[in-house]
Amino acid sequence: MTIGTWVLAFVSMALLDVAWVLYMRASAKKAAIAASVWAAAIHGFSALAVLTYTDDHRYLSATMLGTIVGTFAVLKLVKE
Repeated sequence: MTIGTWVLAFVSMALLDVAWVLYMRASAKKAAIAASVWAAAIHGFSALAVLTYTDDHRYLSATMLGTIVGTFAVLKLVKE
């Protein structure tokens, strides 16, 4: 287990949650281009997160913490 991979798992999952929130907001506003871009980001961040913990499940802790931080940050920082 390396710190670099742990950080990558954490950051990719945090960004994945940010992308999900912004995708949902764009979809609710019927902003097709923005929603499409966020959907592509979701796909990329999701794949990156899965690749980090596929070989070593100890990285799941990083992804779980990343989801907490990502969701909290985007809901606190992005105002409607």
